[in-house]
Amino acid sequence: MAQQSTPAEAADAKKRHTEWVQASRRQIQELLLNQGLYQRVILTPLAPVDNRTWGEVLPYRLHRDCDVCEDVGQTTWNRINPTAELLGMHTYQCVSCRKNATVFMLAVTSDLSITLPSRLPTDAHVQFRRFAVEKVGQSPAWEAPLSRTLIKALGKEGKSLFIKGASSLRAGRGIGAVAYFRRIIENHVDDILKMVGESASVAGDTAAIERLAEATRNLYASERLKIAAQHTPPHLKPGGHSPLDVMYGAFSEGLHALSDEASAEVATRLLESITYFFEMWQENKDRAERFAQTITKTATKSA
Repeated sequence: MAQQSTPAEAADAKKRHTEWVQASRRQIQELLLNQGLYQRVILTPLAPVDNRTWGEVLPYRLHRDCDVCEDVGQTTWNRINPTAELLGMHTYQCVSCRKNATVFMLAVTSDLSITLPSRLPTDAHVQFRRFAVEKVGQSPAWEAPLSRTLIKALGKEGKSLFIKGASSLRAGRGIGAVAYFRRIIENHVDDILKMVGESASVAGDTAAIERLAEATRNLYASERLKIAAQHTPPHLKPGGHSPLDVMYGAFSEGLHALSDEASAEVATRLLESITYFFEMWQENKDRAERFAQTITKTATKSA
């Protein structure tokens, strides 16, 4: 005869199960928001989970940008059709506008389960000891998440190229991802020179200013980028790593000879470098504009 657990043991088991559920929800949230199709998470509950109630680990709500409510930042999206089906559609709707919705199709499979006996065959059910949740569909289609700051910095075309590059990278098409990211750099190389030049002016680095001014007359984007990388200001080199060195490397390396796997490593570094550099650039511009506006208003009132 199985020994019954004490109230303290039962409470501890309940607490640990709750912690597992919360951790699992975070993993599935990452899957829904940031992973491409056919990606999955593997979950191992502390005790077998009824296959008819696996939906307990599916997030009740998500936090993401809404194209309809684009001026209010991230909004809350509630799950509006809870289901525990092993292959089902799960809809999340923006609670702010109640117009925008995203549908995820998830498949749940188990490679370690037990079937519980029952008096009636129709009542028999399975419990999962380990199971996988896989994203097999999404509408509207998944797009790489971009901050509003990065969208503002890259512009409409840059945003489109970034999404295509990030999507290619997620799908394992490293060569294609590098091509998209290189286009972004080529289109914004003059902006890069401008930002580095502004930093050189603040630092009073006459030699760098002259060199950067000379670079603007160079016909080749790779040479202009090389000169900008050589004068990357210290505050844009966290840990001694320059995002401009990474960008220039993407032009100087023989990427056409690399495999998709090797190109994916280059593309990953480019994605992080582009995001960091252009977000920093845009944030500095926005802060400067806000400061100038505030000082101007204050001076006008004082006058």
